[in-house]
Amino acid sequence: MTLVVKVGIIPFVLTKAVRGVATNREVESFLSIKITLLLAACLTFTSYLATGHVIGKESGLIHEALPAAISLMLIGLFLMIIRKFPIMQIVGLFLIENGIFLAGIGTTNGMPLVIELGIFMDILVGVLIMGVLVFRINQSFDTIDTKNLRNLRG
Repeated sequence: MTLVVKVGIIPFVLTKAVRGVATNREVESFLSIKITLLLAACLTFTSYLATGHVIGKESGLIHEALPAAISLMLIGLFLMIIRKFPIMQIVGLFLIENGIFLAGIGTTNGMPLVIELGIFMDILVGVLIMGVLVFRINQSFDTIDTKNLRNLRG
């Protein structure tokens, strides 16, 4: 199920949305690439410092799962904040979801199937709705740049 949804359906919908808005590459950000990489490394380092000793090595659980999950969530949130292109903001949302999934799997003895299916359905419906919204915004305003869309506020 994970393989089908995360490797098949979600990339298909995002690729179709990118082709629908006639852009292939994200180039604009609120920060430069060097500062972005430095801040992402700082977020990762901070998450390892803050949560590195929460799970003991003798607990039988994956010791590095919680710091990695927290850093995935922080980097996903950071990506959603600094990118201007909505598709990249959706990718940031997926990073947050993957961090939550890693935290659930790595810090417990496993999540029940019902919870996993619920998470997959929520994410799948969210991706479909976001893909349709990005396509419709592009049709209506001839751009999906969030800098230009901020001018529409009343």
